[in-house]
Amino acid sequence: MFFAPVTRAALSHFSGLRFLPVCAIALLFSLLPFSLMGQELQDVEKLGRAINTEDYDEASPVISLDGNSLYFTRTGSPDFIRTLIYDGIDISTSMLESEYRKTLSEIYSQLAGKPVRDPYLSIYNQDIYIAMGSNGKIDSVIHPGPPLNNALPNGVMSAAADTASIVVINQFYESGSMYEGFSTVEVDSFGNFSFPRPLHIYDFYNRSGNVNLAMNRHGMIMILSLEQDDSHGQNDLYISFKIKDDLWSAPVNIGSDLNTPFQESTPFLTQDGRTLYFSSDRPGTAGGMDIWVSNRLDYTWKQWSPPERLLEPVNSEYDDAQACIDDAGSFIYFSSRRDGSSDIFRLPLEPKPKLSKPLVIRGRIVDGDTGKAIRAELYYGPESSEQYLEYFHTYTGMFNAELHDYEVYKFFARKAGYQPANLKYDARLADMQDLSEHYMVLKLYKMQKNDPPVEHTVDIDTSLTIAERIARLPVGEKIAFHNLYFEKAKAAVLEKSFPALDELAMGLEKNLSLRIQIEGHTDNVGSDKDLMELSWQRAEAIKSYLVEKGIDESRISTVGYGSKRPVSDNFSEENRSKNRRVEVRLMGK
Repeated sequence: MFFAPVTRAALSHFSGLRFLPVCAIALLFSLLPFSLMGQELQDVEKLGRAINTEDYDEASPVISLDGNSLYFTRTGSPDFIRTLIYDGIDISTSMLESEYRKTLSEIYSQLAGKPVRDPYLSIYNQDIYIAMGSNGKIDSVIHPGPPLNNALPNGVMSAAADTASIVVINQFYESGSMYEGFSTVEVDSFGNFSFPRPLHIYDFYNRSGNVNLAMNRHGMIMILSLEQDDSHGQNDLYISFKIKDDLWSAPVNIGSDLNTPFQESTPFLTQDGRTLYFSSDRPGTAGGMDIWVSNRLDYTWKQWSPPERLLEPVNSEYDDAQACIDDAGSFIYFSSRRDGSSDIFRLPLEPKPKLSKPLVIRGRIVDGDTGKAIRAELYYGPESSEQYLEYFHTYTGMFNAELHDYEVYKFFARKAGYQPANLKYDARLADMQDLSEHYMVLKLYKMQKNDPPVEHTVDIDTSLTIAERIARLPVGEKIAFHNLYFEKAKAAVLEKSFPALDELAMGLEKNLSLRIQIEGHTDNVGSDKDLMELSWQRAEAIKSYLVEKGIDESRISTVGYGSKRPVSDNFSEENRSKNRRVEVRLMGK
């Protein structure tokens, strides 16, 4: 494994510090899984001798958000930062070499829970290094001194919420104390580092020897790898939300979509927050830890696609972990033990199209009659995602949304007592016009008594065949079909709809006096015109299928209602799916 174990003993001034191991991963830039898994793979590149050494372990690559700095950790090197603070004073400068080595050995022994005879070669001797460069080329490597490094375990976890800060392991205090947790470090324009500022997480604890985190680009979400009471086995992936500056919610287990009885660790989030990379030793690996990838499915951050293992040559029969991707999506960096010790490798990628610069949507949600901004809920995300990936509850009616993907985005606003509103925005056109901002207004209108009522469908014994159900309907009533399927946003009937349609055709053949109307309905995601047209086209597609089966077309009429006749609200995907339906109304018998 890559990482040092952690003790639970509290140490302060060398007898009360609590340490976490260095297990870092960065938040960086966007790459969907197919960009990596579908391309022609090349040989991986082992980074040069300025980064990788033969005698020591290099791991935990983390790219700064501006893409110009690659942070990594070197373990067990005698060329470490010797600073050791006690009561605010660096005692390393006044100690004899033998005294210093003995003191450090005692500290590391307490961490390890067993004697550490040579602290300089210990796995607790961990320092942060920074490779500087641009466009995938490394120009220089620096080894920063205090406050970023000292004689205690050091490591970068993630890039933070802006280009000038990082998250590091452990909570440091200027007196010299250090406690379990994480801290934020600011980096100024001259490359100077602030003293680490503790980051507090409610109910934070970890029962294993490994801990990692990844922060999303906006600094509002953290994915942590921990072992807690509700873990499935070893380390699981947890979600934590920012409450206010330096204060975060208690970690919540993401669940079985991602977690197994095996170890899940070293999370990494892409820039758009849609894709999560992590490492695991679950069944299906080539050996040891392998890197896996999953896509986020909704705004709750708890629904994820089934993880897929990255192919060779990223994964190997040895431990492979700590994936991160540079700002342009040009390389995936990762740690591997394939050459014996832990080293840092990278693989060229085919970048996913993205906007040339972030596009900020500055919006208002207003009462459509008065024009006044109102408190409301906003859901938004790229159109390529079936569900909305982002959520914001605005108390003032104002909102900002930062877009990065080169595609169409969808926005949906709602408020109790109002008709919801939605619209689409093509970020590609804004990019072509070199826009960095766009102003948007979503109008919500209060529900009126004459608004479309919630539709009622007659209950018919579902044990009957479709033919029997239609025959028993009173004229003017209808039954709904939720087992008819179409291509997404199209009227093409999918093959899995054929059994239900065949049964409907047989019922019409047996009851030649029946005349029906096929009614198409949609949810409210899209423009009214498009939804009306789509619902009618789908009703026509059903009619065409029945006519091909021999039913006289004069017995079948069609109509499309779009989103005008919902059977449920559209506030959730479950309810929207109820509104996406085809109904058959009996017109005569």
